[in-house]
Amino acid sequence: MPKKIPETTIDEILKRTDIVDLISSYLSLKQAGKDYVGLCPFHNEKTPSFSVSPQKQLYYCFGCGAGGNVIRFMMDINGTSFTETLEDLGKRVGVDLATVRGNNGEKSYKKLYEIMDLANSFYNSQLRTSATKEIPIEYLKNRGLSGKVAKKFQIGWAPPGWNNILSYLNKQAIPNSLIMDSGLINESRGKKFDRLRSRITFPIKNRRGQVLGFGGRVINNDKPKYLNSPETDIFHKGSTIYGIHEATMGQKIDNLIVTEGYLDVISLSQAGLTSVVATLGTAITKNQLNLLFRETEHLIFCFDGDKAGKNAGIKACNISLEMLSDNRQIEFCFLDEGDDPDQLVKKVGAKEFFNHTKKQQIYDLLINSIKDELSQGSSEPQNVRLVEKARPFIKQILGQNQKRMAIKKLASATNFDEQILYKEIVNPIKFGPSIKLGKFSNKPLTERLANLLIQYPDLTKLISVEDLGFLKKLMDSSRNIKTIVDITEIYRTKPTTASDIFNYLEESNLGKEQLFNALPLSHIDAKKELIDGLAKLKEKTAHLEISEIYKIPFERWTDEQKAVVRKFTTRKRDEPMN
Repeated sequence: MPKKIPETTIDEILKRTDIVDLISSYLSLKQAGKDYVGLCPFHNEKTPSFSVSPQKQLYYCFGCGAGGNVIRFMMDINGTSFTETLEDLGKRVGVDLATVRGNNGEKSYKKLYEIMDLANSFYNSQLRTSATKEIPIEYLKNRGLSGKVAKKFQIGWAPPGWNNILSYLNKQAIPNSLIMDSGLINESRGKKFDRLRSRITFPIKNRRGQVLGFGGRVINNDKPKYLNSPETDIFHKGSTIYGIHEATMGQKIDNLIVTEGYLDVISLSQAGLTSVVATLGTAITKNQLNLLFRETEHLIFCFDGDKAGKNAGIKACNISLEMLSDNRQIEFCFLDEGDDPDQLVKKVGAKEFFNHTKKQQIYDLLINSIKDELSQGSSEPQNVRLVEKARPFIKQILGQNQKRMAIKKLASATNFDEQILYKEIVNPIKFGPSIKLGKFSNKPLTERLANLLIQYPDLTKLISVEDLGFLKKLMDSSRNIKTIVDITEIYRTKPTTASDIFNYLEESNLGKEQLFNALPLSHIDAKKELIDGLAKLKEKTAHLEISEIYKIPFERWTDEQKAVVRKFTTRKRDEPMN
């Protein structure tokens, strides 16, 4: 594993970078007092809620909770890794990260990119000049691929032999340690040899077009059919998408078709469906989904019609649910058994391609897959089982409107009342938070409420004058309640900016992680959590007060204490039975 980039280097890059200048190159900012505001690039909005503080060199969005420094902004806006982002920022301000890393005896990412570029050029040239070039060329022609599309995706050829790429890189005076770090060479019993031999090569690139690794396909019956580069310092299989550079070319597009293989991507692109990418032979990961959603808000997964394809679709469905916000659309297309995208598009063409697939929205696939799992009939007990199985998946859905649509589909499938299902799944009849919040739910109630208002200060409008008075009585006994009161009063005094929140956190000796560790809640869910939390806090306080009163003999109760007990018992009696 490479050593960390020195903290002094990171600090120097941050010192030389002005956050306002940098963010202004991505979106329009207007000065508002000592801060700058604009439309948030991370969610759809009509009223600016994105605030940038030049004094603190930080940004924060009051609409979606996105926040951080220039490094976080560049990582999120460009979909780059921490190291890639530092390299970009370093170039902007004259800090050569490769030199810094080299001076410290560390591995050079820049050198690894150069080696992969050299390897890609070598494989490309072998497809044109190798003595065995006719073998891959004939194979590609038989697959119906043109020279034009082969050039677009830079398809190459790793010829037979044990040390072709090794000898080539040695002649380029590449240090042996870096050659081994590239993943291009295997070593066994002290002998080094080419990883890819007698295989067609497919360069795997990041969105900027830099080669990270290679996929290699045999042209005979050897095993394995496909062989990918191993994990390296620049290639991480679960965070990489094949074809992302060619599909987007740096532009945001309307949708992306997500397939399973290199040749699916290349054949669909050649037919005219150019917005197409592929996972690298494994189930899709959250990191890959994040990468895809930076490019588009509409994903179309396309899977083979066999059992493996259906299982891959179900896995992709389940992992995608918690990322399904209201502005996103996820569809699934399944081909007939025996077909794959590569074959189908050659038979019917791009215009008819989707007409020969079974298309489902994500919640349809969810419900149908559970029905298949349960061998679903139409009896009421079976419908109850379907609801119980679907409940945790639907609760994961991020967008409230998407959640409603999934519940509508579930109601149709079970003949249950839609409103009752919604209440049971989204807002069950029980006291307290209605959704699973992971580690957040394990925090003390008052800490949860304080965190909610730090990230969503506009929710202070839900705190009535009576609520504020109640909280003020408790603030001396709890630092979190004091934070709730302070944030409420700050927000009501004047329009609040990021600087106000930053200053308050600093003055109160509170960590900024409360601001930048995004809550697992949408704005709507945060609103409900606040309302429920305040009610629960009042309930707990009332119970404590009643408990203290009951310790006193009845004949010594004051009129005020009698009124408290009367109010509490009357309210409990009038509450509906659940």
